[in-house]
Amino acid sequence: YDNNHNVYDTTNVRMEDRMDVRVRIKVPQELSNLRGGIINYINNDPLLQQRNNLRLKQKKELLSRLEYDILQLDSLQKFKYFEESRNLLPRTGNQMVFMQEQKTQLLYSDIYKLYDRKQEIELDCSIYNDAVTILSDFNLPNERDNGGLYYAKYYVPRFFIITLLLLILISNRKRIKEIYNRY
Repeated sequence: YDNNHNVYDTTNVRMEDRMDVRVRIKVPQELSNLRGGIINYINNDPLLQQRNNLRLKQKKELLSRLEYDILQLDSLQKFKYFEESRNLLPRTGNQMVFMQEQKTQLLYSDIYKLYDRKQEIELDCSIYNDAVTILSDFNLPNERDNGGLYYAKYYVPRFFIITLLLLILISNRKRIKEIYNRY
């Protein structure tokens, strides 16, 4: 950010887990070597490896807990519909049971929420399993840096100054010869 980030700006948010690398090079074929070097450097950082292993371990623990919760919720649903309703029926013919109407509820929405969460975590573990995930790779520039504008910026002023100096020297050559001969 070249130390020009306004902390009060609400449109730009600094993300702690992202790194943006922008490179200017003269030979585009070196991009693959540069990319490999950056990824190798990050992958060899022990702190990042340790953080990534801890993140994956926590995700796996959460996955196992979600699978357990899904099984428990499914068995609770079966118990609620079949076993509890059977226990509420009168055992003998002369018994009268006074009870409030039990509200039946579907637990499918809870199961689906758990399945959605489980799928998100599995996706996160399978796609982002390395310490480095490249969101957008280096790409070759669309246009050359040494186009017409490059020549107009750098070479035209130089040739203009050299031509101006030559014209001054040519117009004053008699005076220059006199000064040269004098010394």
